[in-house]
Formats: sequence, C-alpha cells, structure tokens
Amino acid sequence: MRDDPVFKLITDHLPEDDALASQPTLSRFENLATPRVLQDLIDFTIRTGIEHLKKKHGGQLPASLTLDIDATDDPTHGQQQLSLFHGYFKQYQYFPLIISEPTTRHVFVAWLRPGTVHASLGADDDLMRVVDALRKERPDIQIHVRADAGFGLPSMYKVCEENNLSYTFGFATNCRLKKLTEELMTQAVRQYEQTKEKARLFDCFQYQCDSWNFPRTIIPKAECHAGGINLRFVITNRPGVICAEDGRREYDDYIQRGESESRRAGR
Repeated sequence: MRDDPVFKLITDHLPEDDALASQPTLSRFENLATPRVLQDLIDFTIRTGIEHLKKKHGGQLPASLTLDIDATDDPTHGQQQLSLFHGYFKQYQYFPLIISEPTTRHVFVAWLRPGTVHASLGADDDLMRVVDALRKERPDIQIHVRADAGFGLPSMYKVCEENNLSYTFGFATNCRLKKLTEELMTQAVRQYEQTKEKARLFDCFQYQCDSWNFPRTIIPKAECHAGGINLRFVITNRPGVICAEDGRREYDDYIQRGESESRRAGR
C-alpha cells in the first residue's frame, strides 16, 4: 500500500516518488512526543504569545493585559484513550484547558485533559506558568484574569490574591444570594412589565461564605425579558468596584470573555 499510485496521488506525490510512510512509521511518530517535549511545546506557545504582544505594542509588553481561562468540550467519536462520557455535555469527549489573550487572540496554554475532569483542574499552575513568563519580561505588568463559574473556586481566588492578580470569575448561585437579591429581581420584573423591554439591573456588595477568611465583592445581574428571568453573579477583587454602576461595567467586561469561546467553537 505504501507504493500504491492512487495513495501517492492523494497525498500530493507522484506515482514514481518514494514509498509513503507505513503504519509503524506513523505509530513511532505518535509516540515520539515525551512529557519533556510537551512541556517544551507549552513554553514555545507562551514565548510566541509574548512576542505577539510585543509586536502589537511597539516592541514591549503593555502595562496591563487580560488572560481568559476556559475549559472547552472536544467531542470524540472512537475509542481514544481517556475519552470519557461527560454528563453535562452528554457526549464522549476530552476537556482541554485553554488560557488565551483577547487582543492578540493568542492561545498561551492548551492542555488536553480527560473528558470528565473538573473544569479548574490544573488551572492555578498553568495560570502562574503564563504569569511568571510575562513578569520575567515585565515585572510591573498588571494582569487581570477572567473565567466562568467553573473556575470561581477558593483555590483560584487564593492563587490570584497571593500573586497580585486581579480577577473576575463567575460565581454559582445559592439560597443566600437569591435572598439578598430578591428586591433587585423584583425591580427588574417590574421594569419589564412597565416597558416591555428587557430589564437588566446590577448591584454590588460584600459577601462572605462561611469558609472564607474575609468578604469579597459580588456583582449580581438581575434580568427580565420575554423569555423569563435570569439571575447571575460574578466575584471580583478589582479595586474601585463599589456601586451598581461599577458592577455593570465590570460585568460587561467579564462577558467579553465569551468572544474567546466563540472563536474556539468554530475550530
């Protein structure tokens, strides 16, 4: 089959060219990548991202930037190793972790992970790998981190707060938060009933879970439209977020991370 003229033509070779690669050749190539090689590839993508940022900003890193973190479903259709069934996505899949920068659209980190791991698995270490590389180039760079509620966990707050990173993460709804935002949602419903146009209201307050050592800033969004109501929360440590209008701006910035999701959806 290596010498078959049709197969050679399909692969842009002439019938008289050398024989094609055999299955053992492909298998050897597949197994050539060692853990060290994979680590070097990640370092390469990080270095490439830094070069893209420098090129965009006149030869040096900007004073501040944002990193978006997300886990994206990667469906599988065979018996691939560690392809597992994910109940939320209702499919067999891998669950890669992606860290990207929105202005250059560069992917700094892309780890292929088993299909049923938690979204945040390894995110703290991978985030600091990118942060350390950026700060090696510019120690005073200010870095903001955005991610959905799958990453809104104490381990992620801790790594950001201990390393002087600002963050805005999605935050899961609970009964206490629903109680605290009852009036905000009532106002949104009343506004929609009066105008018949989508109502979108925000607030900002300090909130402390029982397991936290100190309170953190929560931003609720209460929305009412023809399709019903929608209550969402984000958590942030950005300085200066103290009122509803600050909350609106911060939430609108947070949802821009969805643009990176759209790019990956078209992969």
